[in-house]
Amino acid sequence: MSTDPAPPQSIDVLGLGCIALDEMIHIDSYPQADVKTRVHRHELSLGGLATQALVAAQRLGATTAYSGILGKNPESEQVIDLMKAEGIDLSSLQYIEGARPIHSWVIVGENPDTRNILYNLEGSIGIQSPPVELIQKSKVLLVDQQGLDGMIESAHVAIKAGIPRVADFDYIPPGLDRLSKLADHIILGVNFAMEFTSTRSIKDAAQALFTELTEVVILTAGEEGLYYLTKDSPDLQHFPAFKVTPLNTSGCGDVFHGAYAWGLAKGMPFSDRLKWASAQAAIKASRRGGHRSIPVYEEVELFITDQKKY
Repeated sequence: MSTDPAPPQSIDVLGLGCIALDEMIHIDSYPQADVKTRVHRHELSLGGLATQALVAAQRLGATTAYSGILGKNPESEQVIDLMKAEGIDLSSLQYIEGARPIHSWVIVGENPDTRNILYNLEGSIGIQSPPVELIQKSKVLLVDQQGLDGMIESAHVAIKAGIPRVADFDYIPPGLDRLSKLADHIILGVNFAMEFTSTRSIKDAAQALFTELTEVVILTAGEEGLYYLTKDSPDLQHFPAFKVTPLNTSGCGDVFHGAYAWGLAKGMPFSDRLKWASAQAAIKASRRGGHRSIPVYEEVELFITDQKKY
């Protein structure tokens, strides 16, 4: 296990946050208590908000880097090997004794499509201080709630350098509102957004998330598509989802974030960012498996051109 001698000169998408090792267990359906259940497949996969988003961006052609905290242990080594295999730069990875990725067991029910996630946070440490030079040479920073104080410092570095901050949150630690106000591209699930903002409608949630620094708020709603507000168009808009047969929705939100960040780094118009992010997430949803099922650029391009092939 080794790291590259130096970070790349330019990084499209940088992630600092949530990293996980997922053990995905595929069964027919989630069992009742005290029964035996046949496992169809078992695989180790990258999980976590930051890592799956980086895989998605990397597979579209972005240069990506991760600079979170891991340790010298089997779980960390497995995650590092999987990330390196995807081409994610780890030359600025930080090491602390006893640190580990989040360890998750994802029980995927294939009939119907369900998922149950069991997770262990022991040893999981969020970013503690911002890698200033790495942030400054990045085009987009992914932020989430892991290591909140360090993430807030990192967001301030990005703001000072004029670098967009794409936010993804899935739980509410104390002080999360401080970080959300520093993000300019906020992408959340509809239900989480309403919980976070204590609102009862999509429109109210989106408006509550808008602050002085916000450029875009996107609220995703699965097969229903997504809703968004932009700084230039404050009326709530709807973008429909691509039609696929969902087989496994685990990680689709993370894929959307990664593809959106890739489009932002490449200077894509907003409508194209939505299209590519929605398409990559839709293909992911139509496939079994973990991060290995995230499609590459050519597959997404073909899907957008000819959806009937999926």
